[in-house]
Amino acid sequence: SPVTIASEATEREFPDPFLSIDEDRQVIEIENVNNIGLQDSFTIQSPTDLYFSSFKQLVTAQNNGEIIRSFNQLATAQSNGQIILWPLKPRTMPKLIFRHADWVYKLDATQSGSPLASASKDGSVWFGSPGSGYHFQLQPSRGEVGSAALTPDSKLLAAALQDGSVQLWDVDTFGGELLDTLDGHTAWVWDVAFSPDGRTLASASEDRTVRLWDVESGLSIKELRGHRGLVWRVAFSPDGATLASGSWDNTVKVWDVASGEEIMTLKGHSSSVNDLAFSPDGTMLVSASSDGSVIFWESESGEELFALEDFGSPVRGVDFSLDGTLFATISDDGRVIIWGIVP
Repeated sequence: SPVTIASEATEREFPDPFLSIDEDRQVIEIENVNNIGLQDSFTIQSPTDLYFSSFKQLVTAQNNGEIIRSFNQLATAQSNGQIILWPLKPRTMPKLIFRHADWVYKLDATQSGSPLASASKDGSVWFGSPGSGYHFQLQPSRGEVGSAALTPDSKLLAAALQDGSVQLWDVDTFGGELLDTLDGHTAWVWDVAFSPDGRTLASASEDRTVRLWDVESGLSIKELRGHRGLVWRVAFSPDGATLASGSWDNTVKVWDVASGEEIMTLKGHSSSVNDLAFSPDGTMLVSASSDGSVIFWESESGEELFALEDFGSPVRGVDFSLDGTLFATISDDGRVIIWGIVP
């Protein structure tokens, strides 16, 4: 029977809340990616995005000493505005942490896993640390918010806006403060991403371009042209040297960040590219598409390594866990699948 999910926002009922993930896991690497298999799955209504993060918990304390373990958790977003946090820890309940008034377009978190940011069609950005009670909403007041991204230190947030601008917010103080508005795109900005050092911001737009911005000055330093359709997603490699962009022209492009030059174009999808994720070690780039497939590419050569092709509906989101042992997908049929290496 359905169970009640405790929430900081409200209470909801959800069936089959407990996930069963093998704790003895291998890191997903180029050498073993062909052995990837299902670890667990569940179904939610109208999913739109997902994001792996982590949380730390005291598991035992003896003789005045503490043992603190890190656990993976998965955040999912839905078109009804719900954001649910799924701790991948035995017999731990999921929690509804917030509910927007409309569709959630994008989730983002820092490498430490907390806090979390969400961008919504309702024109707001939610920012908070799940479980701590600390959260607030930003209201950019420029239409829908296509994406939100956090700097590695969680002090700055970028919001991608419907009017073609990007806003930079100081979220280090409660309530947030608007610092700058970056103008340059000529159409809706759908995604933003900070470089690993937090000094460069990438933005992807319906005007078919990607822009690189200097965060400190707010100046546009590179304009990357080459896509033939709107650019939906951008992702920096873990070392910050390259940037991947996914477009509705069905391709993924990889760019050199320093020069702004295109390194290569990855062709393998027959429909729009909806999400991108680098493996934590940077050796693989993964793309998800409306053609119902997920492709693992070797980052350096662009070689197609492996593909998951039996989704039967558009795949909206993909992500690696921070330790690289798990991989998750979310698709239009409502399925959230957690993958790992099968011995």
